[in-house]
Amino acid sequence: MVRRLALGLLVTAIACSGGGTNKTSSVPETMKLTSSAFADNGAIPKEFTCEGANQPPPLAWSGVPPGTTALALVMEDIDAKFLHWVFYGIDPSVTSLPSSVGAVETRNDFGKVGYGGPCPRPGTTHHYVFTIYALPGKIGFPDIQTATRVRKDGIDRMPPTASGKLTGTYKLGG
Repeated sequence: MVRRLALGLLVTAIACSGGGTNKTSSVPETMKLTSSAFADNGAIPKEFTCEGANQPPPLAWSGVPPGTTALALVMEDIDAKFLHWVFYGIDPSVTSLPSSVGAVETRNDFGKVGYGGPCPRPGTTHHYVFTIYALPGKIGFPDIQTATRVRKDGIDRMPPTASGKLTGTYKLGG
């Protein structure tokens, strides 16, 4: 009887907590994330995509709250639900990339470690959201992990104390 009650309470708690939903969507956006390569909701230049050098665009942020232990950066194609980049363990004193002191890159949804630039199906325009997260602790995994695992078991479970977003678009061949 006690086991059933405990199991029932656990199932109820998981259901009420949102289960496996992406908890980072409710993080307050108090940080500012910008790029010198494109404006918010603007087109990402070809050089930062699969048709170009496939290197991350320059990014800068401000508004890191006091008490932040580390930062994490996520790039997601929100149209395809595809993680192009998760970069975590960034020192909170760092305010821009390409500086990456102490940071770790994950295996993206392309199956490669590091950044994977925009590369939507021909004829479609996709939206890429870069999000910077302020974390109250460090995410520690013994080796290279998938972007999904670090986001779910690291960033979402932390949870972040602040965030900032920058959205870019890209159309293959465009």
